[in-house]
Amino acid sequence: MKNVKSLSLIATVLIALGFFGSRTYAAEENPCLVCHVKFNKPATSVHAVLASGCQACHMTVEGKKHPEHKDSIQLIRDVPQVCYDCHDRSQFKGKSVHPPVIIDTCTACHNPHQSNFKVLLTKDIPGLCFDCHNESKFKDKSVHPPVGKGLCMSCHKPHASTFSKMLINDPPELCYRCHDKKLFTKKHVHVAAAIPNGCNLCHNPHAGSNQALLLQPVFDLCISCHSDQKEGMHIIGSMRLGFGESIHPVKGIDDPSNPSKKLTCTSCHTPHSSDFPNLFLNNNLCKRCHKEY
Repeated sequence: MKNVKSLSLIATVLIALGFFGSRTYAAEENPCLVCHVKFNKPATSVHAVLASGCQACHMTVEGKKHPEHKDSIQLIRDVPQVCYDCHDRSQFKGKSVHPPVIIDTCTACHNPHQSNFKVLLTKDIPGLCFDCHNESKFKDKSVHPPVGKGLCMSCHKPHASTFSKMLINDPPELCYRCHDKKLFTKKHVHVAAAIPNGCNLCHNPHAGSNQALLLQPVFDLCISCHSDQKEGMHIIGSMRLGFGESIHPVKGIDDPSNPSKKLTCTSCHTPHSSDFPNLFLNNNLCKRCHKEY
């Protein structure tokens, strides 16, 4: 009887050793890699779930043998449900959601296994973005520095956002991440610079044909709101001094204080904010051109 119990115990130990031995072998030498050899190659970015084995996301279809039968392997759940097993679903919901996320095509941007680009992207940014977004709209005479450097994610979230257009924040707070807020919050503030999303009333956020990413040339842009100046002549308040009404030219002439440039609205006014009334550059404005004053 003792011998039977001893043999039984030895058999149990051997079976256990054999079982754990086979699991160690499977972990060290994934049989899938015999055929899927591309996953043996090193990559910049590797999906963390691969460390758990292929079965973490894939399974064999019942009644089919792999690789003999076509479509014998499938995901344990459809995309994006299988992705949400690890990734927080709340990060993919918001006021503004990226269209690929809306239609559940994670693999339009990400390789599910490994990639030579960061965060498993199928291409580097901004090349990946240009697969959907017209590249010509991001190239022009004047280009926003983040765009020129391919830093789309410095302003936009890739999946979803609580702000419009998947922005990290609404302008002007978003803009203050790079632009000094003090220049926009002085005593007298341009109305456009003071309201939410006001920056986009004057500037293109990506690229444009005008200086400083303006939507139009300076004078034309200003008169789109200040229509009383559309003739290119500025009324000087000399009437208040008793000399009668006077007209001052502001369009198409050289700037006396900077002959390489034309005189325009920003020769006298700052477009964002100023410590002086009427957004003047300083309190001795006339002296910039008229040295005798």
